[in-house]
Amino acid sequence: MTQKKILIADDEPNIVVSLEYLLQREGYAVSIARDGQQALDAIAREAPDLVLLDVMMPIKSGFEVCASVRGDAALAHTRILMLSAKGRDTDLAKGMALGADDYMTKPFATRELVARVAEMLGPWWPVPQLRKSHRETQRPAAHRRHCAGRPGDGAVAGADVGHRLVHARRVRARGRR
Repeated sequence: MTQKKILIADDEPNIVVSLEYLLQREGYAVSIARDGQQALDAIAREAPDLVLLDVMMPIKSGFEVCASVRGDAALAHTRILMLSAKGRDTDLAKGMALGADDYMTKPFATRELVARVAEMLGPWWPVPQLRKSHRETQRPAAHRRHCAGRPGDGAVAGADVGHRLVHARRVRARGRR
């Protein structure tokens, strides 16, 4: 099995050092970007399996990086876990609407982060193009009941951010049970 590659994009040195140590200890190949432009360059150059992307960074914000990655067909498969001290529902909704696969607020428990990374790099986690069926792969019957009567097949459209926000809260809460 090949070693999974993770890019840590954060401008806070203490967070970068601790995340780098933690993830290397778990067996991942880790690279670092200290601003949004470095993150975009590293994503294009290294094609990481997962990007841990801080929202508030110099040059380009994490939101801008996420939108750029999702807008580039060659990079769109990259999984993105946004990390931010901004825990408001609107920030979470914005990150998810821009195409982030998941969102964690700082401070976070290291065990929760390691579990989330392992989950996102697991074989069942959908590629971003298939993200609409992500919740169906976890609990098909419950998801169909929850989404009954919604437009389409339960897929999250741009106008249905509230539906996506409900799912994001469930993902965040799952690790805290």
